Amino acid sequence: GHGTAYDIAGKGIVTTASFENAVKQCSQMAAVAAR
Repeated sequence: GHGTAYDIAGKGIVTTASFENAVKQCSQMAAVAAR
């Protein structure tokens, strides 16, 4: 869910993999919402 991504971002501990994964999820949700 969003909680994990925001928690990691809030702590400033964002690895490349987790950041890319979060971006992918956001992109997917945006695409679904745009339909």
